[in-house]
Amino acid sequence: MERVLKLNFASELEAVSAAVSKSFADRVVLVTDQHIDRAAAAEAARTLAWSRPSLVEVAAWPRVSASRTPT
Repeated sequence: MERVLKLNFASELEAVSAAVSKSFADRVVLVTDQHIDRAAAAEAARTLAWSRPSLVEVAAWPRVSASRTPT
């Protein structure tokens, strides 16, 4: 949270919140690793992998960096 305050990220979130339509999102919040229960996240990932294997396949594709273009 120190970094959020130091970088004045709260004002960035306020700007995003003001720009987002209510039909897209009810609110804008910052979620950090401090908010995530690692065991629950791991279980959610396992459940997703089991129930939607196509999403896991897409997530596993190699990523191309912005400086490189695919051949």
